[in-house]
Amino acid sequence: MTFSKTEFEEIVRDNGRIFRNREVFTINYLPEDYKHRNQQLKKMTNFSKNIEDELAPHNMMLTGSFATGKTSTVKNFFQLIEEVYSDRVKCVHINCQFYETEYKLLAEVYSKLKGTKRSLTKLSTSILFDKIMNELAKQDKILIIALDDFNLIRTNKELNKILYKLLRAYEHYNHARISIYLINNNEDFSTFIPNVATVFDPINVTFDPYSYSQIYDILKQRCQAGFIKGTVNKDILTLVTVYTREHGDLRDGIHMLSHAAERAEIKGLDMITADCLYYSALPNL
Repeated sequence: MTFSKTEFEEIVRDNGRIFRNREVFTINYLPEDYKHRNQQLKKMTNFSKNIEDELAPHNMMLTGSFATGKTSTVKNFFQLIEEVYSDRVKCVHINCQFYETEYKLLAEVYSKLKGTKRSLTKLSTSILFDKIMNELAKQDKILIIALDDFNLIRTNKELNKILYKLLRAYEHYNHARISIYLINNNEDFSTFIPNVATVFDPINVTFDPYSYSQIYDILKQRCQAGFIKGTVNKDILTLVTVYTREHGDLRDGIHMLSHAAERAEIKGLDMITADCLYYSALPNL
């Protein structure tokens, strides 16, 4: 007997008894109550007061080990800026793993400025850069660009070329007001040529690993937002927190909860049990 379309639809459309909002466990989810990075957000805010005077804020370097909230903090900060200063600031977050060349990066910046995806393959990088500067002048906005995992840009030479052009754009475009936030796992400045290092001169914002209690608090918040009340208990949350702390990656804990909930729903359960978790998280069971 073959697996039918009807069976497929029944399974996919079955809401189950665990999840309330699956989006809460996706990588791009930003909680309304963003926890345990107030210190970093306050520091970034203190060095962004120039925006009030319609000037670009300080450049910044955000560093810390994997899964310490660097990317989500920047996205949260950008959201706050654009909520307050939507008329004068445009924030663009770039994942350099996907936009690893000067052309790809500039094309993405231009697309974000225009608010549409456009085919720009026939343009030279110099013309594309002019378009970005002209669009900034037209919108009369400050541009803040976050280069996430900037070390993944194809070569150091290309990285320095990109940074030099953006950071010194004001020398050729009087209206240019641009800030750069670089995000990486360490504070290695050896990749920057002197002409770039001098003008970059960033504010350093460091991200320490989350403590046990912070991990527990964040995972509890996700459960409250993403699961139906009463479907996960303190013992399960403690097991996931211990596993997450030992492995040093908050995303592991979030994924573990999501997958455990899926297993529970497949079994027809109305709460997550220990055998729904990854076995590697349960060495004593």
